[in-house]
Amino acid sequence: MRADNGSVIALKAPPLTSEPVGRSVWIAGLSVALLALAMRCCFVVEQYDGDMELFVYMGKLFGQGGRIGIELIDNKLPLVGPLMWPAYLLVGGWWAGYALLSIVMSVLATIAIVRTVAIVRPSSTWPTAAMASVWIGFPLAVSAAFKLEHVQILTGSIAALAIMRCWKTQTAWNAFAAGLCAGIGALAKPTALSVLVGGAAALLVWNSVDFKTRLRLALYAAAGVATAGAVALGYLIESGAIRAVPALVEQIRLYNSNSVWVGSTILVKFLSTTLILGGPLMIRGVAERKRAEPRNAGEGVPIVFALVWFAVELTGIVMQGRLYTYHFLPLMAPASLLFGLIARKPSAMTTLIAPVPVLFASVVWTYTIVLHTPVPTDRLAANDYVKSHAAKGDAVWMDEEARILVESDLKAGSRIPLTFIFSNHDDAPQQFLSVLLSDFESRKPRWIVFASDWPEREDFHRRCQAEYAFRPRRGENLIRAWTELAGYVDSRYQRRARFGALDVYELKPAVVTADVR
Repeated sequence: MRADNGSVIALKAPPLTSEPVGRSVWIAGLSVALLALAMRCCFVVEQYDGDMELFVYMGKLFGQGGRIGIELIDNKLPLVGPLMWPAYLLVGGWWAGYALLSIVMSVLATIAIVRTVAIVRPSSTWPTAAMASVWIGFPLAVSAAFKLEHVQILTGSIAALAIMRCWKTQTAWNAFAAGLCAGIGALAKPTALSVLVGGAAALLVWNSVDFKTRLRLALYAAAGVATAGAVALGYLIESGAIRAVPALVEQIRLYNSNSVWVGSTILVKFLSTTLILGGPLMIRGVAERKRAEPRNAGEGVPIVFALVWFAVELTGIVMQGRLYTYHFLPLMAPASLLFGLIARKPSAMTTLIAPVPVLFASVVWTYTIVLHTPVPTDRLAANDYVKSHAAKGDAVWMDEEARILVESDLKAGSRIPLTFIFSNHDDAPQQFLSVLLSDFESRKPRWIVFASDWPEREDFHRRCQAEYAFRPRRGENLIRAWTELAGYVDSRYQRRARFGALDVYELKPAVVTADVR
């Protein structure tokens, strides 16, 4: 803003008032945060998630020049590969390292949320640190050692910090940083841009500054998003991956639109979410209303930001269709911000009591993960057999094959590393089976690892997995696809070893000779 004489007038947010925090409050907050961190570490023992393995392989594939949508087909956009490449370079095939990396990201996200709250309401930092640590580390929402949502919650939290710094100082580079962080998160999950929608809503109600200032900040935020987008677009064009984007977008659209919503399951998930998020907010907001603090002037802007961010994030979760528990993890960041913005005098008792509903569920889930995480011994043994018997340049295929491709120099036997994609829509089993068999014909994988109990397993999926159980045609196509796949393997491969329910097959010499002729 400029005065009549042309000099610049710095616009600052109203001065903040807040009571000092007593020692008992920060001791309580730190104790809860450390307890939540300890439970978060349970995922170091949970190193066998198919999604995590696939994301890591996408990073490795990008480093080798491969492209999602062309050399690999899955329900992910091509930009997941470059996003995961730095993680692969850092950690490689050390699977526990990805759990530790995710924990570090959760800690950084928590710190970013706490610092965001400190800008508006400094007295709430330790209660927020406790609650954010519990929510962001909630094992049921974290779900696995590494998910793309873990990246999203970090980028969103840093963007929120930049937006609140922008509110306090009107510094344009904070707006640019917010846009850049949200843009980077959107490479993995487009819903990561929801934090910017919250920022845009805050700009609209921010009447204490003039229109030109708000426009300048909006343009800088847009420039941040555009920077991330320009780099992404440059990669897509230069690599040729852009030609796969329309088909991938349509594939993901079919995946989302053909999701099956089971009323009882959806009700349980939303009631659970309401309890997990609403319980602590009610304790702080209603039970402690007698300890209300006066609100600072202009504090409505951060509240609007947090509410809109939460609402848009929730809308994005619903639009994804499947509503898996880890889809709800990004909600924890705006919820933590809302928790900290509630104007209450800090107390050690509330800091300890508010997280109790979530801590109880966390303890139960941590116990389950630590003591009852199934180790896929059959798959690991089959992987070891193939790696020890394969020659350089051999190709291999198995359902959930990403792990062996990360741990070795073997080539992928197909562009489809995970048959979960068969559940996308009613015709997906036949559509992707044709891709799979076409790849087998062209790539001639020497090794195939196949489940000997596939009839029982796939019949279970047909009867019990919602996407098949409530779509009979899709379930019938699933069984038909696996029957055809099993017949193909039996006719061209011979069994070399068995590990539990997994058979290791090698391509018959006669097949190789016939193709050479």
